[in-house]
Amino acid sequence: MAFFEWLKGFFNHSSKQQTNDIYEPHDEVKDEKKIRREMDLSQKVLAQMYPETLKPVLRITLSDGPVSLLGSKVGGLPYLPSKEAIPFDSKGMPLRLLAQIDCRELSSLPDFPQTGLLQFWIGQDGSLGLFTEGGYRVVWHETVDANITDDDVRTWISELPNLKESYFPVEGEYGISYAQDFEPMPMSDAHFSPLFIPKYNSISGEYTIEDMFELTAEASEMIWDSVSGDGHKVGGYPAFSQEDPREENSDQTILLLQIDSEYDGEKNKTIWGDGGVCGFFCTPDELKRRDFSEVLYNWDCY
Repeated sequence: MAFFEWLKGFFNHSSKQQTNDIYEPHDEVKDEKKIRREMDLSQKVLAQMYPETLKPVLRITLSDGPVSLLGSKVGGLPYLPSKEAIPFDSKGMPLRLLAQIDCRELSSLPDFPQTGLLQFWIGQDGSLGLFTEGGYRVVWHETVDANITDDDVRTWISELPNLKESYFPVEGEYGISYAQDFEPMPMSDAHFSPLFIPKYNSISGEYTIEDMFELTAEASEMIWDSVSGDGHKVGGYPAFSQEDPREENSDQTILLLQIDSEYDGEKNKTIWGDGGVCGFFCTPDELKRRDFSEVLYNWDCY
């Protein structure tokens, strides 16, 4: 949803929605006056905070392949300049291409590469490389060799060690199309609370808070539901099935790629565990320097 459509509907938000699993109803008798006060204060803070936190995002829609060797894709055949370019984990097992981005399509995202291919590789073990040393890799090919063919890459991949079992989250190859948008920071982001709480306390008088969990379940639910970080995307803000692995003061604020779980009614296009989400993060400085050696990779599920 575009931001201004969200803002129009935000003030008509009903508090009578299903409570998010993270916020369980309080046991004590509900204090309707307190609930109304917290929701009113929170709406004022959000109306101020969200325009301040807007980020550009490219929302991704997946389409059935096949996709060209140099095209943007999720899953499928990767571009490789040579057989030696295939990444391996510390156990000597090959990683597999999760996604490949044609950087010429990223012109709306500040500081992202505008040429070459950005690739995201992960392991195929039970943790999908999350708990394996060298279990994931982000690779930027600044230039590509147009002489490399699909057959070249298939031959190189056919010579890799056979895996006894693969837990890879993508079955098949999907093309990528983008929709430009902007989105504000969701409550699930680790950086949300340090921004929200001082603004809340500046207008709440004697009713200050030190932690988001001091709010009533109803106010917390309203804040949580106001913006979602779900979906496939490049840029913008992340979603998590559990919680943000970053600390509040983390400078890994760039979402390089998010791949969500998606079921199209017939099959799972992408599936993380029982329906989770995956994200790759770096710092603004690393992005500007095209240094993807310290990227944070995370996926979780319910």
